[in-house]
Amino acid sequence: MIIPYHNHSKWSDGEFSVADFVTRSRDRGIKALGFSDHFILDPRGNPPYWSLPIERVNEYVAEVLSYRKGTDVRVLLGLEVDWFEDHGEVIEREVRNLPLDYIIGGVHFVGKM
Repeated sequence: MIIPYHNHSKWSDGEFSVADFVTRSRDRGIKALGFSDHFILDPRGNPPYWSLPIERVNEYVAEVLSYRKGTDVRVLLGLEVDWFEDHGEVIEREVRNLPLDYIIGGVHFVGKM
């Protein structure tokens, strides 16, 4: 089974809502779908506009998890978390208690910090 894991919803820089993704996946016969919206914990405290805001991560989690029932599509919860050197403990502290199925590591800021 092919499972698309690298999907961004409107919670970050995606075009579609979680509901749209689930409906479109079901309509196309996709049996499982993962969400991995951008979650960038910028060491300078200035995350880009296209990142899921840290103060809304629990809303994102709740919405994605709400689609685990009532649909034929298996919904997986993830985040795409950017890596910053010497910032690993901060990242770990923010994600360790989230009920994530997976994390995609991202590096979008090489040499820009």
